[in-house]
Amino acid sequence: MVAQVDSAHYGRISSLYYHMSDATYQDVADARLVMEPVIARLIAEKQDPDNIETLRAYVAAHSADDPGEDTYEAYVDEAAGFHKLVMGMAGNPVLSLAAESLQDVLLGRTQSLFPIEEQGRVHHDHMMIAKAMIKGEAGRAERLMREHMQEYVNYSLQRYPGVLAETVDWR
Repeated sequence: MVAQVDSAHYGRISSLYYHMSDATYQDVADARLVMEPVIARLIAEKQDPDNIETLRAYVAAHSADDPGEDTYEAYVDEAAGFHKLVMGMAGNPVLSLAAESLQDVLLGRTQSLFPIEEQGRVHHDHMMIAKAMIKGEAGRAERLMREHMQEYVNYSLQRYPGVLAETVDWR
């Protein structure tokens, strides 16, 4: 029997190889900084009707949100969920699986480090990225995603300087 494809399992196996090659969480974050902005661009360029409808539903469901009232767990789930939603729309199962597994590996170490005080900005960033993809603004979607992700890396380096320098754990 073959199991369902799951980025968490793929990430777990990948983390062994990352660990053995002395890859750091910074390396994982850097790989995400390459992949996710490109995926945002691809979504905006392709304008797949199902993806665009899903993004419209996301925007509609989250437009009235007051992210300041979420629990920390809800905030983390929402923030990670947006990225997983976007990665799942890559239009390429290999790219989606690889990108999602990188998120799983990084979240395994940094999930408790999400900047709760940045929740409003993160929510705003996600909405702007989604709207750029919906409008087919490929360059803008890519730039916004890159800036958004770089802000998180910068925050982590400033607030938790040693974490991204750690070697990836095999989990």
